[in-house]
Amino acid sequence: MKDIDPHIKLKTILSLKKLLLINRSSKSDDEAMADSYEKIGRNTQLRKATITAIFTGRSNPRAETLILVIKGMGFTLIDFAKIYETITDKEIGIYKNSIVEENSNK
Repeated sequence: MKDIDPHIKLKTILSLKKLLLINRSSKSDDEAMADSYEKIGRNTQLRKATITAIFTGRSNPRAETLILVIKGMGFTLIDFAKIYETITDKEIGIYKNSIVEENSNK
């Protein structure tokens, strides 16, 4: 059996956040390029709370839902995969630390 990446969930979250950041930094008025959870929700007909749960890791989306979110942002699964494969352990560590810090400030 192949080694299973223990960081699948975190890499998925970081990849989605990077795609969202690409849209936010774009100057396009194209609605297909959703730059907020609300716009992703409108494009996918998913509740904003569902989108938020996916982006924060409180939810483990099924493949169909993940693909719907990616397409709802105006990207393809290939775009997502290219970013996913570039996520480093260092980025994962930084993200984990930010979550810990955020939770300790509550």
